[in-house]
Amino acid sequence: MIKTALVTAPIVQAPNWDYPFEIMCDASDYAVGAVLGQRIDKKLHVIYYPSRTMDDAQGQYATTEKELLAVFFAFEKFRSYQVGSKVTVYTDHAALKNLLAKKDTKPRLLRWILLLPEFDLEILDKKGVENGVADHLSRMRVSEPAPIHDTLPEEQLLLVENLGKSVCLAERLEQLKAVEEREAPWRCIAQEEVEGILQHCHGSSYGGHFATFKMASKVLQAGFWWPSLFKDTHDFIARCDRC
Repeated sequence: MIKTALVTAPIVQAPNWDYPFEIMCDASDYAVGAVLGQRIDKKLHVIYYPSRTMDDAQGQYATTEKELLAVFFAFEKFRSYQVGSKVTVYTDHAALKNLLAKKDTKPRLLRWILLLPEFDLEILDKKGVENGVADHLSRMRVSEPAPIHDTLPEEQLLLVENLGKSVCLAERLEQLKAVEEREAPWRCIAQEEVEGILQHCHGSSYGGHFATFKMASKVLQAGFWWPSLFKDTHDFIARCDRC
């Protein structure tokens, strides 16, 4: 009954896109756990809290590596909420923040760290005793999962209902196939080139003042890519006077 109560309203709620997100992460010797929420009127509203056990190789990681694994487990689960949003990440290992400045970081950790620029993040230290929910999730033994019954506003359900009418699956598959068969790879550009490319793909005759994902597609179609493409696109559109 407790598990059922934790995954139904009013405990778990739909996101409010007008507020920033908070992520709490933690790792134990054998599992990782995370919580996604939003603080509204100084009260944390939970949106999602996943956890999973580590495999044998991950169980041999050092403590810092396990904490970073928990962070990127959360990023993998919550990516659709993070892109274009301000996110504060709480973890109970202060050494994580120092990894960003180290030059001798292990290749595995470096690959994870290189994903960070895509998001608008602030990483804060929070000890396990203060990070109770994520700490508990990382120490839970595996049991039968309880179903999650989401209650969404009618307008969100309507968007999902109409999605199938407006998007042709065969057309999307052809687009993905075309991307896969590109003869020329995307050019990974330097940060100082970003502004000019975004200006061209948004405000010129090639552009059209589209929203974030449409404009990002324009950039990719033009043959350009960089790690923080979606975040930079979102920020650029937010500064556009005509939009």
